[in-house]
Amino acid sequence: LMGKAFFYQGDYSSAIQTFEYIIKQFDDEKSKYMAYNWLVRANIERKDFREAQHILEIIQHDIKYPDKLKYQLNLTKADFYIKQQNIIAAEPIIKEAIEQAKKKKDKLRLHFIYAQINEKLNKYQLASEYYEKVIKMNPPYEMAFNAKIKRASMFTGGKSGGSIKAELLEMLDDDKNREYLDQIYYALGDLELKNKNSAQAIEYFKQSTNSSINNTNQKGLSYFALADIFFNQSQYVESQAYSDSAIS
Repeated sequence: LMGKAFFYQGDYSSAIQTFEYIIKQFDDEKSKYMAYNWLVRANIERKDFREAQHILEIIQHDIKYPDKLKYQLNLTKADFYIKQQNIIAAEPIIKEAIEQAKKKKDKLRLHFIYAQINEKLNKYQLASEYYEKVIKMNPPYEMAFNAKIKRASMFTGGKSGGSIKAELLEMLDDDKNREYLDQIYYALGDLELKNKNSAQAIEYFKQSTNSSINNTNQKGLSYFALADIFFNQSQYVESQAYSDSAIS
């Protein structure tokens, strides 16, 4: 617990010293091998990936490593690869960890991460399926909201577009989403654009910019989407105006 406390304070040197002490002084399997996992994570946070890899190799070749901690080892390995932007290597490890996870909270988080990974790998259908699984698992509000927005952004055309749009329109009426209207309108605009309905997409993107309160990143994305549409329609004056807004 002391080692983890140092870790979460960002005092990785003290965390590493504590975990190394545990490994040397205690033979209890759970304490020792959990300390190994956290030792890897502390080195990852320090961006000392060479040392982290060295410790990982020690763990993976240790025949005494307990089976009951294989789940923790997969989480550690996934963290190792994700922090280095090696999502191709992380993908099968997260998939295996999903099967090993027992707590609902862990399953939800891993499903969401797996969806994000496949989104980055341009496997949009698979990403969409896992965002759908997250939604069906009755997650906390914020995770459910983001999963719905992400699933809408994965839409590439087809019969499901109608149900996704209906869900987004329903989200507009939920008081809990008042400060997220800009994201919902953007998702609706993106959906209409994929359905080749530029006129309706323009209206939704405009509503997105008008609804944006504190999320300047989203406002910029919405302005840029408008600039792109008008540019493709050869309406260059409008495109330039929205490009200027996106920049500012």
